[in-house]
Amino acid sequence: MRKINGVGLFLLNKEREFYAIEELVMKRGVVSKNAGDLSIPLETMNAGERHEDAIRRLYVEEVDAHGVIVTTAPLYIGKYVFAERHQITSVFLYQATLLELPRVPFVGSHGGEEYNPYGFISEGELLEKGRHGTEDLLRVWHFWLGHLE
Repeated sequence: MRKINGVGLFLLNKEREFYAIEELVMKRGVVSKNAGDLSIPLETMNAGERHEDAIRRLYVEEVDAHGVIVTTAPLYIGKYVFAERHQITSVFLYQATLLELPRVPFVGSHGGEEYNPYGFISEGELLEKGRHGTEDLLRVWHFWLGHLE
């Protein structure tokens, strides 16, 4: 079985809405995603890359390439492992909170190519429109949230 590692970011605003991106490209293989799917920011880790470094790269590529948002430091909340088809995927999950709404729109360096920023949405909307696996990731988030509070 092939093993894939990645990172994910639950970025919340003060209303506890989740920052979501809209996938522009369909990919099969490493990850399953379809154009139009919503997702929390997720990034595949490079070979030998530590998840602490990958989350910083995720911020630049999928959230804010220009440093215009102010958030709490990303807090590592746990790892979710799942097997699908012929691969095992481990996702190192982080949470951060937006401290103030920026005056200008923010976008990662891959915005417009691989995804579009969608904005902050409710958990219900994320579940309804989220890509495959969103429900599982939110279940893990709720589990860890219960242990952090």
